[in-house]
Amino acid sequence: MKKTILLLLAILFINSVNAQGEYDSNGLKTGKWRILHKKNHNFHEIGYFEKGKREGEWKEYFFNKLSQSGQYINGKKNGVWKLYFGSHSEKKNISATGKFYKGKRDGQWKFYYRKGKIEKIGNYRNGSKIGEWKLYSKEGNLIKTENY
Repeated sequence: MKKTILLLLAILFINSVNAQGEYDSNGLKTGKWRILHKKNHNFHEIGYFEKGKREGEWKEYFFNKLSQSGQYINGKKNGVWKLYFGSHSEKKNISATGKFYKGKRDGQWKFYYRKGKIEKIGNYRNGSKIGEWKLYSKEGNLIKTENY
């Protein structure tokens, strides 16, 4: 009976804790926060809040491996973001790089194969693909061009 009660309490605790951080005097998130994965408490996101909005550098993890990193301004993704295949190193395994503007993809984006060769290159405007997109083989040869 005691084991069952302890197990139930552990399950309730695990499911209830999903973030670590502080609140300001107005009840808004502030400072450094760690948002935890609900199932196994691995860090999912680490970054800063200012007046309740994400601000500055954020890193997102999937199964304790870096999945993406970049900046937030006023609660929205902004500036250069890097997406990763899943690695403990930020220098290896980049799957894509590009910019966000007010939370939407904007400007040139490059997508890579696991070995580092470019898979495709194209531009976004306001979150939608625009213009010419080039797709490459794993060997680096141009396969086709698409227009949006």
